[in-house]
Amino acid sequence: MRWLSTAVVIALASFSAGDPATAQDASTTASGHPPTRIVQLRTGDSLELQATGPALVHGGPTGVLVTYHPFAQFSDTAKLHSMALEFFRTLRPQLDSVASPFAVLRAVNRRAVERNQTGFYGMQAFGVVFEHRRDGKWYVLHEREPVAE
Repeated sequence: MRWLSTAVVIALASFSAGDPATAQDASTTASGHPPTRIVQLRTGDSLELQATGPALVHGGPTGVLVTYHPFAQFSDTAKLHSMALEFFRTLRPQLDSVASPFAVLRAVNRRAVERNQTGFYGMQAFGVVFEHRRDGKWYVLHEREPVAE
């Protein structure tokens, strides 16, 4: 699990530093492109972490946006949702440490190498928004029960 923790820390360090290409031990496909990491989730699923950055809402607080490619059928939204929940559990300590009021985990249907090869491409996205409420717990947006640890 040490490798997984390091990958997550690097991803969130790149968010706070503002320039993912300068994150320590970050691998890039070409100069200026965001680092990518393969993350193995506790469920056995894996995903390609592509980028982190600010999630901006006009007139609201700034959250965290995490973009990744799940190695799963993109048409299976139940699977994408469960992977987002598990990935969130992995990121949770780092999100707590940056005191983000919300986080958006955005799955995309293209690997980073495909996105970096051309300037124009079609892409689908599936997002799950997590909000950090006053009780100190994280919730999927509009849900009543907090995300289980």
